[in-house]
Amino acid sequence: MKIRWLIPLFLLFLLSQTVLAAQTIKLIVNHKEIKPDVPPQLVNGRVLVPVRSVAEALQAEVIWDELSQSVTITQKQPTPEQINSLPEAKAGLFAIERDGMYEKFELRVGDKVRKFPFWNASVSRPHQMLFHDIDEDGQKEIIVLLTTSTGNGIHITEAHVIKTGDMLQEVYVEQPLAITWKNVSTKSSPGNMEIRVGKEKHMISKEKVSSPPENWFPHLHFGNQISYNIVDNKLTAFVSGQISPTEYVGEVVITYEYKDMMFQSTDIDYRPLSSSTNDE
Repeated sequence: MKIRWLIPLFLLFLLSQTVLAAQTIKLIVNHKEIKPDVPPQLVNGRVLVPVRSVAEALQAEVIWDELSQSVTITQKQPTPEQINSLPEAKAGLFAIERDGMYEKFELRVGDKVRKFPFWNASVSRPHQMLFHDIDEDGQKEIIVLLTTSTGNGIHITEAHVIKTGDMLQEVYVEQPLAITWKNVSTKSSPGNMEIRVGKEKHMISKEKVSSPPENWFPHLHFGNQISYNIVDNKLTAFVSGQISPTEYVGEVVITYEYKDMMFQSTDIDYRPLSSSTNDE
């Protein structure tokens, strides 16, 4: 995309706020201060900023045409970088980094390429690529595990299962938090937290945890920590449960099975932390 401006090189935009002439004017682009050779200046109550410095900070190309007295700004298209690989499948995972997140994913398997524009993941966390025949059709699938949210006690992973045929088709995985809400019930009573999964009941007493009952949630809170792994060749999700803002007491374990063209939950269990519950 090209923008052609017939203006002096020094002008980029005008800021309407009043700035005192004696003040040093900072130039901040994408939350980062830049210091151009020609600093921003206050002229007649308006701030003038050098176009080249701002455009280049935004990774755009700036060309000055002396003959036409014009500036041409061209936005560069970022190139995806490889963030993981799976040599056994001859596969590579590529993405574009922006503002601490990976986006615009590409999966390359041999000479085949498939774009996944709606995937996203945190740059600060590792991402896994696994290779297993989890639908038991005799051909292994690529399982991409992406950390989508992290920080302040939050760590959420998404699982993407890709069939390795000509289409590199993604197979839908039933959302683990929705499975948990549908199949697990919890209730707090004085000094106890009850957890029911099907016919199984688990009881957490105040003697088993460090958080005092007055800090407990009315129900176990799920959703701040979600992870996946392959267990006994089955895609398995782990949804941690919090009894208070600072304490986890166990996790819901969801085992998936390929059925009706998608991965659905086939077994749901609650796994307490060591010595935190009494099972019935």
